[in-house]
Amino acid sequence: MNRFWIKIVNVILIAGIFLGYNQVLAQRQNAEEISRLEYELSQARQQLETQTAELLQSENAQQEEEKKDLPYADGEFIGSGQGFGGEIRVSVNIIDGTVSSVDVLSAEGEDGTYLDMAMGVIDSVVEEQTDKVDTVSGATFSSRGILSAVAEALEKAEQAK
Repeated sequence: MNRFWIKIVNVILIAGIFLGYNQVLAQRQNAEEISRLEYELSQARQQLETQTAELLQSENAQQEEEKKDLPYADGEFIGSGQGFGGEIRVSVNIIDGTVSSVDVLSAEGEDGTYLDMAMGVIDSVVEEQTDKVDTVSGATFSSRGILSAVAEALEKAEQAK
């Protein structure tokens, strides 16, 4: 009976050693798998960073190329034109090569009512990005004065490019 118990204990020890060995092998396999995945992840990150850098570089080059194609230099440009009652001075603001706003700086000789009507051309100038827009009926001379001043300012913006 003593031999029986010794054999049982030996079988249990062998089973325990076998199970422990398998567990050690599984842990090593898991550690190797983790190392492999970490390596692949780092490679993927490097590839993503490289692609992102190339994309940004390409976008920057494209933006620079687009800026070269823009007709106007950025900044504020002043122009003047002859309105119904005298000189009209405007400020044309260019941002990213496009007309962002037009402000009337002075129009001392203009009648307020006609000037107010004529200022409707400013929205058209900004919308269409040109001084080649229709005048306001009933304030034709004041509209022409504003458009003439805008044309002069845009010419300066083109020359500054």
